[in-house]
Amino acid sequence: MAFLSCDDIYRNCFQTANTSPFQNPIFAPSNQKKQHNHGSKKQIIRLHARNQRLHPLHTNYNNQRGLYQAVPAVRHLDLQYRSKAHKPLSEHHTALSTITDKQTIMKKTIIIMLTTLASATLSAQTGNADEQAIQKIVTTMETAWAQKNGELFSSVFAETHDYIVWNGYYFPNMTRQGNAGAHQNLFNGVYKTYDVKFKIDKIKFIRHDLALTHVYGGGFEKGKTPPENPGVFMTMLLEKKDGTWKIISFHNMDLEAFEKKEIADHSPMPLNVMYAGWYKK
Repeated sequence: MAFLSCDDIYRNCFQTANTSPFQNPIFAPSNQKKQHNHGSKKQIIRLHARNQRLHPLHTNYNNQRGLYQAVPAVRHLDLQYRSKAHKPLSEHHTALSTITDKQTIMKKTIIIMLTTLASATLSAQTGNADEQAIQKIVTTMETAWAQKNGELFSSVFAETHDYIVWNGYYFPNMTRQGNAGAHQNLFNGVYKTYDVKFKIDKIKFIRHDLALTHVYGGGFEKGKTPPENPGVFMTMLLEKKDGTWKIISFHNMDLEAFEKKEIADHSPMPLNVMYAGWYKK
């Protein structure tokens, strides 16, 4: 068995210029010829113990070969373990940043969903309230006609509005007072015993404060049942101002298709389909 002398170990371990034993580990070549006198085994053990105190992870005494051997693999494995167990701070920051970003995105998504849902719910509630207000306007017109009250009839119109009569008469910028007087004259005259039935077919909101409304109408003598078919079709443009809906434009059209057979025969579709809203319960 070949041994290195204490002098050789000392010279190789501590006298190599600017080189540590860890950088140049000492191995005992198996084919190296004996050229030196060797120290006793006890001296080698003592030197080994000294080196272990100086470099506990750098060297290892091989009991079988009786040699000092540097163990760079120990440090390599130790560093490898440390790199897996203790990631660099930058990697931790990156991981934490990724988690934080995902949480932020999730929170924003939830907020957007809740806001959209709340907005849709509010819009639906607002739309229902507006539709009810418009329905009330049509009901007021019907009630005013039944009561023969021109002032009540004109109360649902804006102070200044446009009015088109079924026969084509056009009154731009009509005042509410003028409307009340004109209808009161009609109620006191030709429509004294004549009532009407109004039914909304469609309400379309052009803006949050503008609504286009289509209304069916049918006239009948007081005390009789409403007609089977509609007789007039009214288009109204309503504006919401200061929280109140008013009619700003009114167009009343006579439905001649129900009065003249030749017009009904040339209709692109059956009239009861065209005006299906009137027949709905």
